Amino acid sequence: MEIRLIVGCLLGLLAAGCGGGGGTDASAVQGWNPPPPPPPAVGTGTLAVRVIDPDGRAMSGVLVSAFGAAATAGTGVTGADGSATLRSLPPSVRASAFSEFGYASDTNVPVAQQGTTSITLALAPYRPRPTVALLPVDIPGDRIAPDRSALTLRITVVALAAATFNPPEGSTTELRPSLFVELGDDADYSPNACWWWLDPLGNSNCARYSGSPAHTVATEAYVLDAPGTVPFPSPAGTPRSALLVLDQSRRVSALDPNAIRTFAARAFVERIVRAPDAVSLAVGGIAASDSNVSLPLVLPQQPLWLSSGAAGFSSDESTLKSALDVLEPLVGGSANVFTGLAAAISQTNSSAPPGTRTVVALVGGDDSSAASPSTRADTLAALRNQRDASGVRVVLIDASAAQSATDHRSVADLAAALRAPMISFGVARNSRDFYTQSWASGSTAALELAGDLVAGNSLPTLTLTLRVTDRAGAFPQGKTLRGVLYLFSDICPMGCWELPIAFTAFVP
Repeated sequence: MEIRLIVGCLLGLLAAGCGGGGGTDASAVQGWNPPPPPPPAVGTGTLAVRVIDPDGRAMSGVLVSAFGAAATAGTGVTGADGSATLRSLPPSVRASAFSEFGYASDTNVPVAQQGTTSITLALAPYRPRPTVALLPVDIPGDRIAPDRSALTLRITVVALAAATFNPPEGSTTELRPSLFVELGDDADYSPNACWWWLDPLGNSNCARYSGSPAHTVATEAYVLDAPGTVPFPSPAGTPRSALLVLDQSRRVSALDPNAIRTFAARAFVERIVRAPDAVSLAVGGIAASDSNVSLPLVLPQQPLWLSSGAAGFSSDESTLKSALDVLEPLVGGSANVFTGLAAAISQTNSSAPPGTRTVVALVGGDDSSAASPSTRADTLAALRNQRDASGVRVVLIDASAAQSATDHRSVADLAAALRAPMISFGVARNSRDFYTQSWASGSTAALELAGDLVAGNSLPTLTLTLRVTDRAGAFPQGKTLRGVLYLFSDICPMGCWELPIAFTAFVP
């Protein structure tokens, strides 16, 4: 009613006025000739804005805006030096800087109308949205039917220690235990996949699918442990060490041109070495020679560059951050993930202090040098054997491109081979989606969760046990099951899947 009244008033303003009183038609007044409105004021000021991150590094590609009293007065995008210049500004503006990393604003900037006024805006990083790690999907051998027509699939996810599966009232960013599982065979998981939905009450069905599903699925157990358990247990008092490996290939540098992953890595270092039980860390990068001579490799050692040589494990914060400073600009080349991880496991096995040893690897997708399926299978088997023989644990962070479902599946194969928890970077497949996780919040949350795993913290845990029946026959030994786990969150008003995690499981 109020909206209709306002619209009616606007339409009839010159004719009758509003609110019930008798208005006067100005055009009917003899001799009335209103003066033309004054032209909008055009400023002559120039504002140079430099944008930096909290460490003082210049941030390129940041949208900078200046707002006058009633409208946008100017916009620009920062260049490689983190600067943008806005011209023709009025004497006073509100300046802001916006990027996927964060936001900064100065509400009252006086702009000289002659010469150039310079300011610096320091971006405050956005609060990272919660993320999860999918622990290795388990198929217990004693839960396979005698005729192998059915088996049990155990899926466990853990959340950040600072997050919760049960959001407080009014929360819009925390996770809630709503799951959607897509399950198929080793060829693909569509169109014959079973699309299976579990609501927060534990009810399940397999009604959402296209074509005829290859499997039927029933819920055996749904256990939410809010206080959580320790996913990476080790004997009390055991020293811990970790090698943090960042994918420095051309692929990742294109995805993350501002090297936000190293900013997140600095936060990882601070959190780990300042903990009551400090963890000894080393920093490394992986990449390999590129056949394209116009894009040469910058990483000096291939396929693994390690800070301070072989003796790179340290608990000194400044030493580790200096190593990240050195590594940050060393980008380019192909992503030889398999050989890089093999070198990282070997280096950790030989150089890390005795105790619980872990490789934390942030990878931008699959091994770009991978050959035929049979060669891939042999390489993954060799990595599994190396991991088992050394006892070095691996935590994978899947930071692959949002559109690349193939990369997600390939990283899932790698996680299954290494029996590694895989942390969701939280990037939806549609990169234009408003609700996607950015590199800033995604890498920060992912490395924070990796730190929880390395430190042996108790984490909120959700365990889902499914009974899967093959409608066509049996599950032979060695068969590969592929799937996608979607964890729904309240980031959308009606809830949306925010954390898709591909998984691979091998039938024993």
